[in-house]
Amino acid sequence: MYLHKFADKMQKSTMMLVLACVLSMCLCPMTNTVLGASGRAGASEVVVAQGADAVTLDPQKQSDTDTGNVCNSIYDPLLLRDQDMSIKPALATDWKRTSTTEWVLNLRQDVKFHNGEPFNADAVKFTFDRVKDPATRALIAPLFSTILKCEVVGPYTVRFVTDGLDPVFLGRLTNLLIVPPKYIKEKGDDYFARHPVGTGPYLFVQWVRDDRVVVEANDQYFRGRPAVDRIVWKAVPEMATRIAGLQTGEIDIVQSIPSDQIGALKTSRSVKVVTSPCAQIQMLNFNTFVAPADNKYFRLAVAHAIDPRPIVDGLLGGYASVLSIPIADVIPNAPKSVKRLPYDPAKAKEYLAKAGYPSGLSVEMNCQNGKYPMDKEIAQILAQQLSQVGIKVTLMPLEFGQFQTQMRARKIAPLYTTGGNNVLLDTDPQFNAFYGSNGALSTYSNNALDDLIDMGRTSTETKDRVAVYEKAFALLRDDAGGIGIIQYTLISASSTKVSWAPRPDGRIRAYDIGLRK
Repeated sequence: MYLHKFADKMQKSTMMLVLACVLSMCLCPMTNTVLGASGRAGASEVVVAQGADAVTLDPQKQSDTDTGNVCNSIYDPLLLRDQDMSIKPALATDWKRTSTTEWVLNLRQDVKFHNGEPFNADAVKFTFDRVKDPATRALIAPLFSTILKCEVVGPYTVRFVTDGLDPVFLGRLTNLLIVPPKYIKEKGDDYFARHPVGTGPYLFVQWVRDDRVVVEANDQYFRGRPAVDRIVWKAVPEMATRIAGLQTGEIDIVQSIPSDQIGALKTSRSVKVVTSPCAQIQMLNFNTFVAPADNKYFRLAVAHAIDPRPIVDGLLGGYASVLSIPIADVIPNAPKSVKRLPYDPAKAKEYLAKAGYPSGLSVEMNCQNGKYPMDKEIAQILAQQLSQVGIKVTLMPLEFGQFQTQMRARKIAPLYTTGGNNVLLDTDPQFNAFYGSNGALSTYSNNALDDLIDMGRTSTETKDRVAVYEKAFALLRDDAGGIGIIQYTLISASSTKVSWAPRPDGRIRAYDIGLRK
């Protein structure tokens, strides 16, 4: 009797030990040989290091590139930008504009969400309605401001209705990541944001705040199983740590690398460095809702006091270019004729006196710290230049999430430098986001500029839109509403074991990551 009980206890103990070992293998610190999603020992893994952790895993409540990269590994859009930035089918198989304000899209019929819930026209409508609902507080909502509604035409057909000609309509749909209606209704928004379910190439596994998001390959993915079994999105705020991780092999992909690190990386046989044009920029903006940035003459003083050339030639080693206007020249309809206000310290002092500060003044300036290459150092150079005309700057770097929160609440400092990207490859969304009166990231308001933004949305002819944006950027320049600083040359590096190429939009698409044989 006693022996039977002892054996039973030993059997249970052994089972618990085995279970503990299995769990520890699944959740152990990331290495290049781990237990994969389907239970295969030695499954492949790629670690992508980014400057910031995901803000949320709800794709409708995020607007930054790092979070977007993670979300795009879990969810699918209706349409997709390919590596060459052309628009391709994704969850929608084809599309047609049936009138000036209507588009009809046919959907895939062989797709399910990761929890088994069917993807269909109802899911598309639910997703769009959720974005437009003010209660959702969707940060991507401004991207869809021109689209009035989504209608279900059939089980796998939807119709979108716009408020007029929308030349960016197809581009907008590349950012509409589809979410599961039943799952969200049952679990609620907060749970969904921490335990995401999509239709994408990777399934969510784990999120360790401020450390990593782990996703594993979707065996049932409609485009075919991804080449890599597991992707780890690693949050590494310090660029030096990212670089060191590349060199030791703990990290496989890093983007937006400072130019002064190229030499060291090129000496490593296990690292490949690639440079490419991109849409990433740095700009200096004003919170015009607080003094002294509400004073046009103060803003003009700042505009004439800064010179980006030392940043390009010195700090960035030539891996950048001076921006005339705060938008990258790789954007197809970005105007090329509008020139920046000249660097003129004497004129800056004149404007400072007109603003009521003949003896100068002190002002706070925020900047990001590690989100973009040398972003804090860029701000430091600008602060030094401003001090030479009598504007004494107290520079206050902010963690990215805090920076975004303060900017959206218009509680950011009177001056701030910020990076920008352009996922739609069109002037309108970025220009409106940063400078439209109702823009999600805007701390500037100008009714005349808003009118021009609206005009830019009413034509499908590129030349007509460029002409409108020429006027808009000239107005922004003359009012010193925002100042372009530099456009980056994108410097990326990856492990030689990885097959991957950077994109002009700065996105890292998990499905595009492969392994070299």
